[in-house]
Amino acid sequence: MAQQMTTDDGNEDHIQHPKIYAKDSMDRFGDDMYGLILSYLSLEDRFRLECVSKQFQRTVFGSVVFIDINNQFNNKSETCFKAMIEMLAKKCPNIQTIDFREMFIECEEHIPEVLRLLRDNCLNLREVYCSSWEYTTQLYQQFGPLVTRIDCDALSDTVVDTTSGQLLANNLKTFEFYCYYIEDRQLFTAFVAHNQCLKSLGIKYIYDDLNDTLPELAVQLSRLTQLRRLSLGFRIKGSQHSFNDYLRTIGVNCKQLKRLSFSLHSKKSEYNLKTLDSLAYFRRLKRLDLTLYVTVDEISLDVLRECRRLTHLDIYLTKMNANVFKIIRENCPQLQYLCIQNMNSIIDTEYLDQISRLPALQMFVIHCKRSGSLRDNDFWDLLSRSPKLKTIEIHVKNVKKFYSK
Repeated sequence: MAQQMTTDDGNEDHIQHPKIYAKDSMDRFGDDMYGLILSYLSLEDRFRLECVSKQFQRTVFGSVVFIDINNQFNNKSETCFKAMIEMLAKKCPNIQTIDFREMFIECEEHIPEVLRLLRDNCLNLREVYCSSWEYTTQLYQQFGPLVTRIDCDALSDTVVDTTSGQLLANNLKTFEFYCYYIEDRQLFTAFVAHNQCLKSLGIKYIYDDLNDTLPELAVQLSRLTQLRRLSLGFRIKGSQHSFNDYLRTIGVNCKQLKRLSFSLHSKKSEYNLKTLDSLAYFRRLKRLDLTLYVTVDEISLDVLRECRRLTHLDIYLTKMNANVFKIIRENCPQLQYLCIQNMNSIIDTEYLDQISRLPALQMFVIHCKRSGSLRDNDFWDLLSRSPKLKTIEIHVKNVKKFYSK
């Protein structure tokens, strides 16, 4: 890279001469190039390498837009913790998102103070992620519009201030909570009414009695028409339940859904899930995570023919056979990522033959207890036969293997 410099030869005219930097001089790279290169560094490495040059100091923190306040800030003294945050606020003025979800409980009392400091120095701050804790109410009162994501154990932890009755969570983008019980229905109705812009919702465990829970839950979920991602986990303790009608209600109304995670757990061996035909109403799906810890000998996955936009499929069945792979191969032409989690069956060459025919597949992951008669050469052969497959990842018990090209 050449730079122009002005020289004075004693005359009135000034002549521009190019200044040529040596090949081994780092000055030949501009700030834009440095900024791009340094954007791949971790936050720790940025601080460590900051002293390399003045150009590093100018560019090393400019690309920091996300900060995860996690274990690296824990176990620090109060003085040290505040000093680290003050340094972050001054050095990283372009921060847009702060994640407090993994923050150690001893530091929670400092979150409002930390947010004030970062908000005053980081004018681009737009989003705050947090979990539910003692200072939730104070956080909402001062920084409500900035809080866009919350992870909590139960609705009652976050939705309503139990002291004042004030509704807390408004206009969130992402919300995940651990347990949903029948007594949470009124809270969830209030939550949905004030969070119509929600883009992502996760409910890890939904318990019996589902005959009372499912109808109302489906109605409320169908009101969240802006959802892009939905994760639902069900714990079945009693009798049979048909999920098709309720999933259909959600699919018909939540037309923007692109990612769906559906898990079903039952300890009763007689619980037999026959079909999930209602998945046909989720036509825009690109990612599907299907986990069925139930009897699935006769379940039909032919519904995948209605989900031809799928690019990512993660599937767990208690029993697996080659027909499942055949259905995937025939109905998922755009599939790029496939993860098969199978606790009982043995993967054999017939399975791999079906996988090799997926035209867009780039990554294939298997979780199983036994690899059967398959050897390394079988997976290398699969790589060579598959047009776009780049990586195979095999998990057998506690052993992990990778095959790449």
